[in-house]
Amino acid sequence: MLKPDGKLVFVVPASWLVLDDFSKLRLFLAHAGRLTVYYVGKVFQRRNVSCVVMVLERNGKGMNLYDGEKLIVSKPDYKGELIRFETPQVLEFERGGIALEHLFDIYFAARSPEIRAHPQVSTKPQKGLVPILTGRNLKPGWIDYEHCYSGFWMPREAAPTLRFFYGFPHIVVGHTKGTRVVAALDERCYPWREEFHLVPKVGNLDLQAIVRYLNSEAVQTYARTLYRDFVPHLTLTMLKRVPIPQELVSRNEMPKLPLEG
Repeated sequence: MLKPDGKLVFVVPASWLVLDDFSKLRLFLAHAGRLTVYYVGKVFQRRNVSCVVMVLERNGKGMNLYDGEKLIVSKPDYKGELIRFETPQVLEFERGGIALEHLFDIYFAARSPEIRAHPQVSTKPQKGLVPILTGRNLKPGWIDYEHCYSGFWMPREAAPTLRFFYGFPHIVVGHTKGTRVVAALDERCYPWREEFHLVPKVGNLDLQAIVRYLNSEAVQTYARTLYRDFVPHLTLTMLKRVPIPQELVSRNEMPKLPLEG
């Protein structure tokens, strides 16, 4: 327990800044005092972990985020939300589009235990079976349907028995590509063991145009700026917030967005 004027200093992995698993920790810190976070990156040799110096002072409130010694974000009324490098430019970019979660339901692929237990899954290639795809098959704008990195095969027509969305063309977004946004349209409707799968909530979306946009340098810059290398993968919350330009959505298909405040 800290004294009323106490100060706590820790060097910790940066993942708690953005992972949903640490939402209660961020909320606790927001109410416990003034939080100062210094991003220092990968400072430990032979450890591929990005770190921050976390300073908690009991006699204060708010949150400041530094890049080294440079102050980037200051929130006097911090309430425990994600801690991101929210520059004015990246916030303008984010607010200028429609959050992806308003246009798509986001699902995750079937897990390995489900795949192993499926009666039509084989661990050997056979005639009439297709590879169960993984993140290694997903490339920016295209999918490698030929190689099997999962070690599993199954009939393509049986894929929807694992996940319903394997039964129709849809966008796949990488979960295991760091904080890069890597997307492609699965037009062949193959089974997958990994990655995010986007099912439109509204009609008449140009899926190929959205794939091109998600792979664009503008989106990569957006993700790199906000999340640096805090975590080794793209999270669901990060993906939900990716802004989709309004010009890629038909005016007749605009979703009704919740009012702010």
